[in-house]
Amino acid sequence: MSITIPFPGFACVSRCSRILLLQWPTLASDEYLALHRIVHSLDAKFQRLELGQSMYRTVPLLGEETVEELTPVLDFVLRLAQDEDEDGPAHHQVFEQNFCLGPFGLSPAIDYLYRLSIFLLKRYNHGIVTHSDTLDCFAKFDTLATPLLSLVLMFRSKTSRIQYDPPGFSDFRASLKSSEKYFGVCLFYLFNPI
Repeated sequence: MSITIPFPGFACVSRCSRILLLQWPTLASDEYLALHRIVHSLDAKFQRLELGQSMYRTVPLLGEETVEELTPVLDFVLRLAQDEDEDGPAHHQVFEQNFCLGPFGLSPAIDYLYRLSIFLLKRYNHGIVTHSDTLDCFAKFDTLATPLLSLVLMFRSKTSRIQYDPPGFSDFRASLKSSEKYFGVCLFYLFNPI
């Protein structure tokens, strides 16, 4: 019996965080430095677990510790997701100041959680982790994944794709937008051949 990831938030967020270019700071703020330190220590434990040299006998224990340690340091970002319904210049300014992607933003945490969830899924498929432990871990991961995914989607909805698409695509979108007169118009007519 195999299981699919019931909460695909990490996969979506992980893909998005690799391509979003607008809010990628070149230096980490204090909040993100604290997050990166914790992710680095958790990642060291995870790598020992992958190599079979870990004090953790099961992946769910590391998953529990991950959620317990990441939730307090991600609080400043998770609060943005709770305030998502507020729409105004003050919320937009707070969002722009606190929401950062890339290597000095949320990407290390998102990538770590994604790798841990895939590792957990593989352990389940090999019969090493029980079904209930796997679902419990994914439910705990979802407390972080759902708000992060909603923030990425909020970012994408408020930002022009020209600013976060990969370079070739963003250049093409910009030229389509600014140089409409150079591109021909194609009209498609539905007609009845009878």
